[in-house]
Amino acid sequence: MLIILWAALRSLRLVLAVVITLAIGLIVTAGLDCLSSSHESISLAFAILFIGLSADFAVQFSLRYRAQQYLSSDLHEALLEAAERVGVPLTLAAAAAAVGFLSFVPTAYTGLAQLGKIAGCGMIVAYFFTFTLLPALVRVAHPPGELKPVGQPRLGAGGSFPRTAPGPGHISYRDPPRLGNSSASSSAIRL
Repeated sequence: MLIILWAALRSLRLVLAVVITLAIGLIVTAGLDCLSSSHESISLAFAILFIGLSADFAVQFSLRYRAQQYLSSDLHEALLEAAERVGVPLTLAAAAAAVGFLSFVPTAYTGLAQLGKIAGCGMIVAYFFTFTLLPALVRVAHPPGELKPVGQPRLGAGGSFPRTAPGPGHISYRDPPRLGNSSASSSAIRL
């Protein structure tokens, strides 16, 4: 996981901020689990789910912060802009994940119901710490500014996929396929 975080964030200070955020979120979620009355072995799977999904939240926030840091050298402004830009998408993602896990609660199998409660609460904890603890840790760590735009240059301009794939037989999504009396040569799909 650390290699993936490094590949995405390219800053040891950001990686440490994310790891600390994940660890504290996991501890808080485990504490909430301890408050429940019974423990099933399947409910231990929440740790893997929590780390996987909460790491996604933290990486999304951190990547947007890096992109904003390139545009503005002011750390505070970059953090605020990052929170503003990823706020709605991460809220939707966290809510969807929490509701999905909480849908396990009505099941008759106690372990799965408990996993749903723990993982659902864990998504709320991860979301909360992504927007509170992570920015505070980034501010304290004060990673160096970005020297070049953040993105995936090997995917093309602006980090997007190329409009057409090269080669004699290719699929193009530039022009939609024509229906009706179109010939195969004018179709967007050439075999």
